[in-house]
Amino acid sequence: MGGFHWRPPAERRKFLFVEWVYFKFFTPTVDGILVYGTSGSFAGAMMLQIFPSAGSPIGDRPIRMVRHDYDAADTYFSTTNHDAFVDVNTLVEQPTGYHIIGAVRQGPSIVEWDLDFTRRYPQQHGFFGPFGDLWFDYLGWDLLCPLAKVDGTLKVNGVPVTIDGAGYTDTNFGRWLFTIDTTTHWNWVMSFDPADLDAPCVIGMNVRPKPELGRLFLMDDGTTVERFDTDASTFDHYQ
Repeated sequence: MGGFHWRPPAERRKFLFVEWVYFKFFTPTVDGILVYGTSGSFAGAMMLQIFPSAGSPIGDRPIRMVRHDYDAADTYFSTTNHDAFVDVNTLVEQPTGYHIIGAVRQGPSIVEWDLDFTRRYPQQHGFFGPFGDLWFDYLGWDLLCPLAKVDGTLKVNGVPVTIDGAGYTDTNFGRWLFTIDTTTHWNWVMSFDPADLDAPCVIGMNVRPKPELGRLFLMDDGTTVERFDTDASTFDHYQ
């Protein structure tokens, strides 16, 4: 599962594909987002957002870093699984989830991480469908870790924070357009109990201009997954 498992560079350039794997983690002291990506216009990209809680050892100001200037010689994206590296940032697919290691520096600041995402529910196919008139105009979304146990370490400017919490991992792929005139819009929702990863969990997303691609997943007991096709009005209700 996972769409195209990183399209080869020639295909990304030809059809302007964008692909990324998105990692989200939640803890009592800090929440974060880490994204490994590639597209037809850049070889590799890293994006991160860190949201510390008040009193966190790394301060209480949000941190956002984006880099997409990595040289092609310093990037690798497997076409058979989700393994990848972007400079020093590695993503390794494992039978139970994912192991990610990396560091991004901007100016005087550096954020480093070494995290394991252990899957709590089976992978789920979100959607794959057309949104335009051309045969390669399509969008895809798969849930790689619909809900995960996350363990490891995060460092901000050398100050470590132990990560012991919950998380989520998905992948998006296809012609996700981000130009001014033809932007792909999406709404994503997730509701769960971070203190009880076996409690019911809801995850959903829909896309404009194709709201019929909407999917909503209800998960419970670590095993049960129910999938619902949703239209825009139903999805907006859950927001």
